Amino acid sequence: MAIAFFPPPAPVPAPEAIDNHAAVTAGRAHTCLLRNDGSTVCIGTVDDETPLQSPAVALASISSGLNHACGIERDGSVVCWGSNDRDPWYGNTTGQADPPEGSFTSISAGGAHTCGIMTDGVVACWGDDEYGAADPPEGTYNIVSAGAAHTCGIEPSGDVVCWGDDTFGQVSPPPGRFVSVSSGASYSCGLRADGEAVCWGFVWAGAEPGEDGQCFRICSYAELVAGEEAGEATVAFQQIDVGFAGSCGVTTGNAIRCWSFSEEDDISPPEGDYSEVSVGVHHACALRTDGAVVCWAVESGEEIPGADSALVCLANAEGATTCPGQPDFEMEAMRQSGRMIAWDVFSHNGTDYRCGYRLDDALVCWNADQSVFLDPVPARVKAFAATNDDTACWLLPDHTVACWGRISAPEGEFRSISLDETVDSAFGCGLRADGSLSCWGDNFNDWGHLDAPSGQYKAVSTGFGHGCAIRMDDTLVCWGNHNIGIPPEGKFRSIDGSGLLHCGVRLDHSVACWGHISGPSLTGDYQSVGVGAFSLTYLCGVGLDGTLRCQGNHQTGEISPPAGLFQSISVGGTHTCGVRMDGTAACWGTHEEAYEGNTGQLEPPPGEFRSVSVGGKWSRSSEFSCGIRTDGSLTCWGRPSSAVLSALLEG
Repeated sequence: MAIAFFPPPAPVPAPEAIDNHAAVTAGRAHTCLLRNDGSTVCIGTVDDETPLQSPAVALASISSGLNHACGIERDGSVVCWGSNDRDPWYGNTTGQADPPEGSFTSISAGGAHTCGIMTDGVVACWGDDEYGAADPPEGTYNIVSAGAAHTCGIEPSGDVVCWGDDTFGQVSPPPGRFVSVSSGASYSCGLRADGEAVCWGFVWAGAEPGEDGQCFRICSYAELVAGEEAGEATVAFQQIDVGFAGSCGVTTGNAIRCWSFSEEDDISPPEGDYSEVSVGVHHACALRTDGAVVCWAVESGEEIPGADSALVCLANAEGATTCPGQPDFEMEAMRQSGRMIAWDVFSHNGTDYRCGYRLDDALVCWNADQSVFLDPVPARVKAFAATNDDTACWLLPDHTVACWGRISAPEGEFRSISLDETVDSAFGCGLRADGSLSCWGDNFNDWGHLDAPSGQYKAVSTGFGHGCAIRMDDTLVCWGNHNIGIPPEGKFRSIDGSGLLHCGVRLDHSVACWGHISGPSLTGDYQSVGVGAFSLTYLCGVGLDGTLRCQGNHQTGEISPPAGLFQSISVGGTHTCGVRMDGTAACWGTHEEAYEGNTGQLEPPPGEFRSVSVGGKWSRSSEFSCGIRTDGSLTCWGRPSSAVLSALLEG
C-alpha cells in the first residue's frame, strides 16, 4: 500500500511560511494529506459513513490502508487512526490500528495489518495474521510494504523477501536487486535500479487470459503494456504504488502511467509533472512537483472521497494549480479567497456550487456565475440559524446578515434572525436595528410569509410558511400560512415555533400555544420555551429557577431532560440542546430515531458557549447543532445532510 515520506522543509522567511503538501496517500474511501509543517488532513470515510478523523500530532510520514492510516511522529513513535477491524461492517477486531511502542523509521498500512521498520532495521507487524502477513521473517530491512494479506520487504542486499498469502504467487518475487517495492491485493511490484518495473503474482490488465496485458507470476511493465505503443513499454519509473484495484507509477520524466485497471475503468490521470502517486481502491492521488495534489477516479461512476466529483485538485502553497477541466471562475474565487487549497463541487436545484478550504482552514463558497461569493465561517458571529439542508445565515458582529445555500442575505443591520423551511424551500425573517421586520427567501405557495407587517417589534420567530412577532406593546401578530391560526391575546416576553405550532411565554411566565395544538403543553412558570417538530411536536421550557421540563415525543410521553440549571435551549426535530449556567452545552434525544447508531448530534464539544442553535427540524437525515462560544466563534457537531453543512462541520 501507499507509503509517503516527509521531506525536510526548506526554510521560508515569514510571512511566506505557508503550508504546502508534502505527501498524499489514498485508501479505500479516504485520502490523507501531509503538509510540510507535519499536520495531516484526511477526507472521506472509514466505512462509507464514519468520517476518517485527522491526527492531532505532527507527523514525519504517513501511509493509508484500506480503512485505516498510520504515521510516524517526529520522535519515531507510531500513531494510527481509523478502523481497527478486518471488516468495519462486521467488527472483527484485528488490531491494525494498535501500534506497538518503539521508534520507527518507516510505516506501511495494509488491508487489515500494518508493518513498520524499527530503528535497528527489524520489521514489526501488527493486526490480522490469518495468512501470516503480520509474521515477518528474521533479519533487517530497508523497505517494507503491507498489502491486502501479504507483505514484502527489501533486505540491505537489495533482495526482496515476501510473506503471507501466496495464492497467486504474490510472495514469490523474482531474483535480483530492487530499490523499492509496493504490495497490493493479488500482486506486488518492485523497481530495479534502472527504473524497470517488475511485478509478480496475478496482474490482470483488462485482457482475457492468454492475451496481451495478462500476467501470471512474473512480468515486467513492458510485458503488461505489450499491446501499447513500443515507446510506452520502455518507460523508466522513479516511484510506483500498487493499490487494491490497479497500479500507477511516476516516470523519470515526472509523468504518470497506470496499469492493471479494467479497460472500462482505466480512467487516465491528469497530465502534468508529478513526484509521487498513491493508489487506493476507487481513486488515486498524486503529488505535483509544485506541491499541488490531484486526485482522480479510477473506476467509472466513482467520486473522490469527500467530494462530489471524479476529479479534485488541491492547490500548492501559492494558491495555484493547473488542474485540467476546472472553469475560470474557480481560479477567480481562489484569488479572491487567498490561496485556496481545496474545493468540492455539489449541485442544488440545478445550480452548481463550489466550497473550498483556504490554507487557514476557513471555508469559502461561491456559485458558478460568481453572484454568490461568501466566506461562511467568519471568525466571530453574534447569532446562527440554519435549516436542515443547505441553507444557513449568520448575524455578524457588525449586525449585518450573511447567508449561503438557497437564499441570499438582505442588506442592512439586524438585531436577530430566524429561519424555517418546507421540504424544498427556505425563508428567513429578521428584526432590523430600527425594530422593523424584514423577510427574505423562497415565496413557496405564495402564502405571504415574506410580507412582514409594518411597525416596530421586540422579537420574531418563523415556522412552516409563516412568521410570528412580539409588538412593542408585548402583543402578538402572525402572518403567512393561515393554518397557524390566530395568536392568543395577552402580552408575551418570548416566542418560538416550528412546523405549524408556535408557543410563547406570557409576561406572567405561563406558556400559551397556537396553531396545531393537539400535542403536548407545558404548565408552570417559565422564562423561555422551545418548539421542535419532526413527526410529532415536542416542547421544552426553561423554568424561572433554570430547571428544565420537556413534554412530548418518544410517542408522545414526557421526556426527562438532563439535570442541572440552564440558561437557554434550542429544540430540533429529533434532539434538543441547551446551555447550562456554567456555559457548557448538553444535548438529548427527543425521538427514537436519534439513536440509530448516529448520536453525534447528542455529543457537544467541551468548552463554554453563549448560545446554541439546533438544525434538522424537518428531516432526521440532518441532525446537527451549532454553538456560539463565549469568544464569538462558531462550532458545530452532528450529522448534516448537505455538502455545505458537512464541510462546515469538518472545518
